[in-house]
Amino acid sequence: ERGNDNPHKNMALQFANTAWWWLIFSLVQFIWNVGFYRRFIVPPLSDRFIDVCSLAKISVIIFDAEYHGWYLHGNAPYPYADDTLSELTRHIMNEHALNRYTGHGLDPRLPDVLVYQLWLTPAFRIAWRNVRLKATGDDLFRDTQLPISPRNSLLSTTLPPPDITGPQRLLRGSFTSPTSTAMSSAAQNTPPPSIDRASFFHTFKIALFSKAKRKQHHQQTESLRTQTTNADTMDIINAFLRTFLIHGYAEKFQLDWAIRLPSVMEKLTEQIPPLGELRSGPVLFQPDECRFGGDNGWTSVIFLGNDWELLLHEILTYAVADIWFKSTFLSILLTYLLHHAIRIVRLLCGEQNISDRTLVDKRFLI
Repeated sequence: ERGNDNPHKNMALQFANTAWWWLIFSLVQFIWNVGFYRRFIVPPLSDRFIDVCSLAKISVIIFDAEYHGWYLHGNAPYPYADDTLSELTRHIMNEHALNRYTGHGLDPRLPDVLVYQLWLTPAFRIAWRNVRLKATGDDLFRDTQLPISPRNSLLSTTLPPPDITGPQRLLRGSFTSPTSTAMSSAAQNTPPPSIDRASFFHTFKIALFSKAKRKQHHQQTESLRTQTTNADTMDIINAFLRTFLIHGYAEKFQLDWAIRLPSVMEKLTEQIPPLGELRSGPVLFQPDECRFGGDNGWTSVIFLGNDWELLLHEILTYAVADIWFKSTFLSILLTYLLHHAIRIVRLLCGEQNISDRTLVDKRFLI
């Protein structure tokens, strides 16, 4: 209406306008990153992570579902990763200088493919559960020693009072002299000594300090025992995976893997392989490719690969804040703070989550 200072705003049109401009700015940023920044300035973060894994000769397997996962094949031209920097550089330079680079892929037919999408079979899941159960079972890592704690320590054990019934009582009573009787009577009539306030608090502090020291020692012992158990468990699981990747279980247990190249239609529709192949066939490895020039598909299981989800969250946050507060500056500030709050929570909880699931101590994580 004309002359109205506060006209009614259509929330649907306001949300459409907000989403439109967010999508425009995001599209410009995506074109800049994919078309120029990641192509000519710095490589994508996912490629740099794979390079680090290849340099350290570490392969990574990720299960994001019961029968689906990702495999990052880390390999290098040198036999060992624990070498000096000059030796590592020399190996790489010799390989390029002699034109003997044939790739370090999992399969010779695909020498440059280092990331695969896994389609697991029921047989593999059963074998995986058995290995995990064997590695983390009580019979495998049972310790015969009691944990160090005040409850089972000899120094903290309260011994029962001696039994003075029967012959011992008769012997004690028959050898009681008048002098000892008088001394015991005097001791009973003597008032207890007074306790100094300062000495009482000093003794109390010493007791608290000793208890805290025993508790800290107990926690350190349990932590060391857990780290040792995790390391042994990781060795067993790594041995199983290494044997599986070199076809070590193919003949005896009929547990094997094979590479399957998806068709163009399967790539566009992200269609899964036929169920018949997954039920009775081997574990399928499909090469993972970049999606529309972005990161690889395996990044969908980490914070890096959830760009569109984070973008949708920011659009909805800004739109609701703009409708609620009717302030552009406050809506932008709230969206910015909420985005970084999610990033900080992921930063604080991410290392602990990776350490718990990979059985690797947090101090070894980069």
